[in-house]
Amino acid sequence: MSPEVYASAHPWVHPNLSKLLRQECPCLHLFGVDTISIASTAYGAEAAAAHRLFLCESPPIFVMKDVDLSYGRLTECSWVLRLYPILFDDLDGVPVIALAEIREP
Repeated sequence: MSPEVYASAHPWVHPNLSKLLRQECPCLHLFGVDTISIASTAYGAEAAAAHRLFLCESPPIFVMKDVDLSYGRLTECSWVLRLYPILFDDLDGVPVIALAEIREP
């Protein structure tokens, strides 16, 4: 798939998901996806609403994008997620280095 097609047609998250997540998982602080965004440029108003509803409602749910979630052990055992922000001026997001520390039983 070309980068242009992926940028406009990738999977996206409906804005109402943030409300459902707050109801069903009240302790959730971070939502990770393995796409470049939770929104698609094909859905302009819904894209803006999705980000706003995740980040600006109480409690905020931070969104971590473009995460490789394919490592099977992440669903088999407990782990600690460590996030190390990389700070730049004039960005609308904060890139991070994310490391999962597997906790052996």
